[in-house]
Amino acid sequence: MTAPALPTTQTLTSAFDAFHPFLQTVTRQALQQTRASALAAHLIRSVQDKVLEEASRIWFRALLEEFHEFRDNAGLPMQAGSQEALRRYAAHLCREEVVADLRLRWPTADQLLRTRASMHVANASQLAQAWEEDRQHLVSCGLLPRDFEPEAVTLGKGDSHNGGRSVTVLSSAGGERILFKPHSADGDLLLADLLALVSRYCGENLTGCVPRTLASSWGSWQEFVPALEPTTPGEVSQYFYRFGLLAALLTAIGAGDLHHENVIVRGPSPCVIDTEALLQPGTVEPSSRLGDVLLEAGERSPGSTLMLPMRVREGAFDILLCALGVPWEQVSRKSTFALLDDGTDAVRMARSEVQIDHEANVVRLYGEVVDPVDHIDRITAGYLRMHAALRECQEEVVSLLQQSGSGTFRVVLRPTETYTKLLDASVQLSALRDARQRQGIISVLRDQDYHDDGAVGAREREDLANFDVPAFQIRADGTRLLHHGQPVSRPYFAASPVAAATTSLRRFCQRDPLFHHQVLETSLGELAAGQGRPYPAPLIEGVLEEDPNRCANGILRLLECTAVRGLTDDGMGASWLSHLGHDDLETFELDRVMSFHDLGGLIATLVSRHPGSPLARQARAALSTRLVPQDESAGTPVLSVFAGPMHGWLSDDDTAAVPPGPLALARLCPRPEDIDLITGLSGSILAAASQPDQVDDRLVAALSRLEELLPEVCWERDWYNLAHGEVGALWAQVRARHALGLAVDEPLTKILRGLQGCLEDPRLGASWCAGASGGLIVLSDLHRMGLEAPPSTAGALAARISSQALGEDPVDLSVCHGVSGCIQALLLASETGLVPEGITRAGSLWVEAVSRARCRGTQTGAVGRTTIQGYMLGWGGLLDTMHRLTRGPGTFDAVSLRPRLPAPQHHLIGGPVSPMSAVTPKAA
Repeated sequence: MTAPALPTTQTLTSAFDAFHPFLQTVTRQALQQTRASALAAHLIRSVQDKVLEEASRIWFRALLEEFHEFRDNAGLPMQAGSQEALRRYAAHLCREEVVADLRLRWPTADQLLRTRASMHVANASQLAQAWEEDRQHLVSCGLLPRDFEPEAVTLGKGDSHNGGRSVTVLSSAGGERILFKPHSADGDLLLADLLALVSRYCGENLTGCVPRTLASSWGSWQEFVPALEPTTPGEVSQYFYRFGLLAALLTAIGAGDLHHENVIVRGPSPCVIDTEALLQPGTVEPSSRLGDVLLEAGERSPGSTLMLPMRVREGAFDILLCALGVPWEQVSRKSTFALLDDGTDAVRMARSEVQIDHEANVVRLYGEVVDPVDHIDRITAGYLRMHAALRECQEEVVSLLQQSGSGTFRVVLRPTETYTKLLDASVQLSALRDARQRQGIISVLRDQDYHDDGAVGAREREDLANFDVPAFQIRADGTRLLHHGQPVSRPYFAASPVAAATTSLRRFCQRDPLFHHQVLETSLGELAAGQGRPYPAPLIEGVLEEDPNRCANGILRLLECTAVRGLTDDGMGASWLSHLGHDDLETFELDRVMSFHDLGGLIATLVSRHPGSPLARQARAALSTRLVPQDESAGTPVLSVFAGPMHGWLSDDDTAAVPPGPLALARLCPRPEDIDLITGLSGSILAAASQPDQVDDRLVAALSRLEELLPEVCWERDWYNLAHGEVGALWAQVRARHALGLAVDEPLTKILRGLQGCLEDPRLGASWCAGASGGLIVLSDLHRMGLEAPPSTAGALAARISSQALGEDPVDLSVCHGVSGCIQALLLASETGLVPEGITRAGSLWVEAVSRARCRGTQTGAVGRTTIQGYMLGWGGLLDTMHRLTRGPGTFDAVSLRPRLPAPQHHLIGGPVSPMSAVTPKAA
């Protein structure tokens, strides 16, 4: 018998429309096996809607598979311009025998839907009991009007936990709404108490930053807070100031999971609508060791709350999910499933990139999105004001934390994305046909050791089998994991949430305001950098002075105040928490290798320029904690003199920088692309060839490998790119051959012709890494070796530097990309006698850079990045450049890759520089 066609007037905009008759039927049948009929009418409707939604999630892939089998059997093409097969299939699904047959063919889907239906009916029944018990309390405390009658109930706002439980919205005919949350009110009540307390000290009423809440024996009731735009520019300013206040408080106590869905815009106030993870347990024992203190500082940084931006390279998300809002559409490298050609006979599922648009939760004024970057000054002012307020009321905050000891808080053991991926996989076709297949997919989630004998993993898999996202809790004064209020582990965490929050608060209060300013600037810099916008009024801009000595003193004060300190094997050590400047790194990337390019270069600068000063000693001591040892036998040495472990750049370091032994060399540089200057073999050769004690068989082996690989290289960068182009490799070849007494004619000729030719290239900029400064440094080095270095070419390169070093963008202060590298190139040309007027050009360039920075802003390495503290891209290189302007090279010359120089050179510009001065950075 031919299936009747759907009326041609019925709209099919999606495959879901075609599958709807079946989904309605299985929903009705699943509910018939429950006690749904005992519920009130409005609850029955709500449960039906929720189970229909579940049916769509569970059954869709199976129905899509069945549809295409039906289409093939009917001889109809998979055609995007047609709906004929889809309409026939929709009519086919209206038959009772077809529904019965599909339920038999897909038994796992059928059973899972019946399980979910039973859960939702049970939860609706409990909601009804909670409503009857708590209704009068809700009225008496002002959360509801006396005549409130729930007309509609929306189940499932948020992830489903513990047997299908999730946030529920009750609505009346008059439009009033209230939320029921199936978990404790401990976080909401504690945050309300904290906000009431700190409001008395910070001069701002923050009580609107959390909804009113009533605790219940069944969970908690909370006022419904709709997103609300500020109405005036003054309210926008107030919003961002309060956001800074709130972010500082929550950072201080180590709160978590406050992403863009859990903090909403409530007029002039940010409002936290989910506080389940307000307090978090400590994962490591309290320690004063530098490595542990750094890790703790990173874990308790502003972005770790998710209120403020922070990238985590190995995290569940590679995009920003901060509550502050991201005013542009983000595209993740991760993918999800999407429907292609939906609503047609060619409908199918395919992988699609994940796009996140914070459209629903960004600040708007008059309907237009407000960019947080334009209000960074208000966020910063609020954040620092709260730091001062917490210093005043610290003990009162501690008392409130201790009073919350019997409360429970959520612990996120694994990213929710890990669970949702498994849930999605558990309704793939093979899993829906066979329960054993589905269980096998869920069993991919392996146990982790929580001192629990596998109980936690078993609970996770049981929840996933029930189509729930696993959720665990912890008592505020405990260290054992709980599941639905029951212990599932022995004592596990290093510190209870109360103890961890107290320790975090005390450290937050102890640290200098400049430390907090710097880490906040690092976090907010993600928003500026993400849009290619200059960071407004950065800290480093406040210390820029035309006098290099005064500038150096200002940089030193910033370094002193922003350092993180802890014990090392060599006494008190100091290091820094900041972005390292490279692409695709974490916001707070710990420089475990201590490369010269990054913090190792800063340490070398402090040791070279300020020997014996407390900060230099502490920075040097940090190497004993964080330096990664090289082990040639294991094949772990890093060839790069910039990006590898920082050896050979310190005058008191007797460890050879480069290169490793010949056997390791062949193993570690197997590819032509491994030979560039900044990360590969060429830089190591340059450094080694500059040191008499390195001119031996190792250098011969390295040079041999370089010359073997050079003809095979397909250079992706311009020839004149010193960091990653051919000129860097040719320069290494010349220096090594010259040191070994070999002929240099062929590579030298290539260099001279190439540098002369690149002057004709309009794309040639001024930078060290890829511009005229790099070329001038190479010529200066050739001149220093007594080789040919045409003064005319050098003069033309120097002129290019002077004219293009500052450009039209914010002034880049870095060595690698910016004005510091240009100044050092001009100074080297002057020091070697190749361009005698180079010193004058360098001094003038710095004065002009300071003047322009005051008008156009600054950056370190890239637009929006201003707190990078390493050498090549940050404050360390700028500090060394200021010293070079006044005192000449120190114990090393980074720009020409000479790790050790003879005694300090002649004095150049200005007066003496002090280790620390009274110069205070200008206020941002």
